[in-house]
Amino acid sequence: MDSVHISDTATAGAIMAIALVYMGTNDKAVARKIDIPPTTHQFDYIRPDHFLLRSVTKQIILWADIQATHAWVAKQMPLPYRQKRITKIGSLNTEDLPFFNVLAGLCLSVGLRFAGSGNIEARDLLCYYLDQFLRVCRLPAHNYDAKLTQITVRNCQDVLALSSSCVMAGRGDLVVFRRLRSLHGRTDSEIPYGSHLAAHFAVGILFLGGGTHTLGTSNLAVASLLCAFYPLFPASVLDNKSHLQAFRHLWVLAAERRCLIPRDIDSHRPLSLPIIITHTDGTNTHQIAPYLLPDLHTISSISTNDPEYWPITLNLATNPAHLSAFREHQSIYLRRRGAYDTSQTSAFSATMKALNDTQIAHQLHNQPFEWLFTIPAFSGFDRAERALVLPADTAGLASSVYRGIRGTSLDDRLLVETGCLGDGRSERLWNLRLLLKWAEDCERRGEELRWFSKDFIEELRARLALWRSGTGM
Repeated sequence: MDSVHISDTATAGAIMAIALVYMGTNDKAVARKIDIPPTTHQFDYIRPDHFLLRSVTKQIILWADIQATHAWVAKQMPLPYRQKRITKIGSLNTEDLPFFNVLAGLCLSVGLRFAGSGNIEARDLLCYYLDQFLRVCRLPAHNYDAKLTQITVRNCQDVLALSSSCVMAGRGDLVVFRRLRSLHGRTDSEIPYGSHLAAHFAVGILFLGGGTHTLGTSNLAVASLLCAFYPLFPASVLDNKSHLQAFRHLWVLAAERRCLIPRDIDSHRPLSLPIIITHTDGTNTHQIAPYLLPDLHTISSISTNDPEYWPITLNLATNPAHLSAFREHQSIYLRRRGAYDTSQTSAFSATMKALNDTQIAHQLHNQPFEWLFTIPAFSGFDRAERALVLPADTAGLASSVYRGIRGTSLDDRLLVETGCLGDGRSERLWNLRLLLKWAEDCERRGEELRWFSKDFIEELRARLALWRSGTGM
């Protein structure tokens, strides 16, 4: 009897050891041996929670075959459960314990496979099954058999919560967060400490590093996540019998900094601008940075796509220096283009003017009128805007925008700031609202704001909101 108990206790560790040894090897012979038995008669010889471990181990061995589809989940189920659907379950019964554990194991493997990817299909799949486990867990339990089943369903529910947050790690996804909030709000005395631990663990993973970190899928990362998400949660704070709670902190070995942050090279302020991500399979993805990138091994290059800044490209696949630099600080520095009237000049001439002005822009610090930029009205100008106030070339080699009496965009900017926001007249504020509405419509249609920059429009919107809150209007 003692030998049977020792063997049963050591089985879980042996299953996890096989998972770590054969991780990603695609060894179908080992996966077939660790798989769930094909008949219900053999289920009586396996502890219910071991079904979950076996299911996860098989999929970790066959790592490349994991898919985030309902068809794949149904195909991986044992033969007796191929036609069984969790949506049809209306009562709690211990006969369904293997089904619940196998399904939770498959979902956990999907969560590990797409960890930190932000894959919408994987998120929707896991949230679908999380909703079903939440429904089943709320079913009434009037006898001991139903209460025993409810404990298993609650454990599987916690596994699904961790799996869904694992996919959207660091992204603060609202779809996942709504479900985690419902788990956070439970005040029932029957909810054990381990269930609260899993729910709040999932919230922390979802907002990992304040949105600057996410989870990787390397062998070390998957192994550490297996230890951290081990699907056996403690009954109390001091419960370390089945799983040492210190192992829950091993998720830090899977955390990666992958948040791309564009910054202005002069002010070092973070920017919000569109980028184009070229993947290794040749597809392009358009996103708005700052953005939490997928696995860097799946990215070929990253390019900025904002007309107000000079473009820059990171070749992560072909340039090891770019990859190592990004892993170190995750920031790219951009220089603003010159504030030229592009409606009057061609793209080529504007580019040549900008290159010429950049070449002689170092003369600005020797200007005798540099003190002008200490005036509050001029203090917020960046280098490109300062070049419009003080010509960089006194010999006449600079752009024609410095000569003549025609105003520049800075003149209109100062006029808007002092004329509309200075005295607070209602008719001028109404004109300012029209200007902001026009800029909003241009952004919605995808048109460029050639005269006023996006930063200035956002600053106007913020100052107008601050003025309205201060006056109570």
